[in-house]
Amino acid sequence: MKKMSLVTLLMSALPLFLMASGSTESAASGSKGNLDNLTEPGTFPIVKEQESVSILIPRWVASEELVTDNEQVKELEELTNIKVEWREVSTNFREKVNLMFASNDYSDMIVTGAGTTNRMDKSTEAQLGNQGVIIPLNDLIETQSVWFKQVLANHSELEPFITTPDGNIFALPQIDDGPQMQYAQKMWLNTQWLENLGMKVPETTEDFYRVLKAFKERDPNGNGKADELPLTTCKAGSNVELDGFLMNPFIYTPSKDKMWIRDGKVVLSSVEPEYKEGLKYLNRLYREGLIYLESFTMDNKTQINLNESGDAPIIGAFPAMRPGYANNLTASTRWHQYTPIDPLIGPSGQRVTENKLYAKYTTGFACITKDCENPETAFRLLDYFFSEAGTIRSLLGREGKDYVLATNGEKGYNGTPAKYVPLNTDSSLPEFKNIMMPQVFPTYRPNGFYASIAYPQDPYDPNVAPLAGRMTLLLRSSTQQGKFGQKTENVLPELYYSQSDIEELSRLKTTIYDYMSESIVRFISGTTDIESGWNEYLDQLKSIGLEDYLEIIQRAYDQSYGKK
Repeated sequence: MKKMSLVTLLMSALPLFLMASGSTESAASGSKGNLDNLTEPGTFPIVKEQESVSILIPRWVASEELVTDNEQVKELEELTNIKVEWREVSTNFREKVNLMFASNDYSDMIVTGAGTTNRMDKSTEAQLGNQGVIIPLNDLIETQSVWFKQVLANHSELEPFITTPDGNIFALPQIDDGPQMQYAQKMWLNTQWLENLGMKVPETTEDFYRVLKAFKERDPNGNGKADELPLTTCKAGSNVELDGFLMNPFIYTPSKDKMWIRDGKVVLSSVEPEYKEGLKYLNRLYREGLIYLESFTMDNKTQINLNESGDAPIIGAFPAMRPGYANNLTASTRWHQYTPIDPLIGPSGQRVTENKLYAKYTTGFACITKDCENPETAFRLLDYFFSEAGTIRSLLGREGKDYVLATNGEKGYNGTPAKYVPLNTDSSLPEFKNIMMPQVFPTYRPNGFYASIAYPQDPYDPNVAPLAGRMTLLLRSSTQQGKFGQKTENVLPELYYSQSDIEELSRLKTTIYDYMSESIVRFISGTTDIESGWNEYLDQLKSIGLEDYLEIIQRAYDQSYGKK
């Protein structure tokens, strides 16, 4: 799940929040609204006599249109009988939230949208809730929810994930249970080159080595030049780490933090003996010229230019979430040559891919403040967006104009009958502006959502828009990757931390991970010998506070997920 650093948000925003809140007691979650004015949960309008709520939101379109000009906004007010006072912020959303709390000029709700820099992380939610600035939603979920309550029933891991250690839920998430969110770790292989060389798709780490060797030595792009780069990556991006896809055959290694759970204990893969063996394998690839020398320093634009600028593609394989990390999807069709392969089998027989179980949950999306006079009304408005109708209207638009119901045998990405056929293929066009709110309010895309949308069956068809074809490919390949996904109990979720723990984690993390990243590059490149340098690497991590760092995380994990 992409999110801003806990520390970045807390250190910049929390002091103002806490000074403004005053009380250290959590706000009560009981009713204070006009319950007699509410209709039955799940029915419309939401209120019999019109009520008003104020919502602070970031502007989501780079245009001059106001939220009040949006067609979905107008429909929403007619449907619910709720008059919304929109407090739209065009820039510096977090700063505006800070000022709102500091001045005690509260809106009834804060809805952050999908922008990474706007959302509250989990620990901020807990801090604000414990200070009484935002209210617990537990009772509202129980008494007023129809659709979010069903979401909780459908996803058993969600409720403990969004519940603070003291038992409260302070903010609602967005849910996108598409396979591309959960199984994003991929290796894109030039299968056209494989065909040119008469080779099979590799299944083991040794198979993969032999394929890369052939890519280097046998001119698979057929241009008569020794210009092939068997394996490349770039320094930053989603799932571009060499010690991700290629380390999993040796030891399960999630991207970024490299931490997971084994028998209830937090494991950091990069200090385990199996990780050392994986580094030896990567060093072997590097030593034999199979990994491009600039992989640790170039960005993805440079990688794309390398592959697109010559008379033929020159990259054989690259780890990334999407094929666009080494290809220009709209300017050429070279990306058609690349196919994501199944996870490789390692020396011990392990075959596993990263399970980003909690990436489907974008936390901190919507909360209700302590000054909201009608919290039941506000919550019911939020609850609507978790319904199929609310989600479809937000994401696909207007029936008959932006999408139609499938009637001509249209199929989803997996070949099953589709339910919805989008007509809006390019939301950037002027005629499609300000008709929906695709990433403003929370939405619920359950596991079968993408299969219900009509997608092109041949992603490489020249008549198919590249981004639509790419989506089909991503959904299919991610579904396939999911067959090898790590078990749920091994996934380390984002956790709640106290303010003191956050400060300590901040102090330790940068030093630890900077040293770790530098050491991994030195081991792979051979600058530091793995055998002679491994123990020194472990000792140095210990000396800069790794044990304290892991202890804090373990304590937070036990607090939320330990045996009660």
